[in-house]
Amino acid sequence: MVDGVLPPTVGFGRVKLRTWNPGDAEALTNVLVGSFDHLRPWLPWVRDEPLPREQRIGLFETWERDRLNGGDAYYAITFDDDLVGGCGLHRRIGPAGLEVGYWIRSHMSAEASLRLRRCC
Repeated sequence: MVDGVLPPTVGFGRVKLRTWNPGDAEALTNVLVGSFDHLRPWLPWVRDEPLPREQRIGLFETWERDRLNGGDAYYAITFDDDLVGGCGLHRRIGPAGLEVGYWIRSHMSAEASLRLRRCC
């Protein structure tokens, strides 16, 4: 059973998942803009990017409220504290599990990419 509030951070050595915060707005926009061609075929929401800063911060706030109320959790993926992607843990497959969705920026070091694939 996957009950309760999902944690705000999860660590895997140099790779960490952490909830988004307002200070991430510009970095997320930059990572997405730099990865448009890579992400568009797989993630329909990317067509609406880049979002205005205020709208993005509002989205972060909505995601955090949902997580604190026992809903889905959305995380920034960092490698050595650099933003490299995003991850969602979704409760849409029933009470016994979580669906994991993630994306990573198109230009990453081979080491970072390999470490991410091992933990996701």
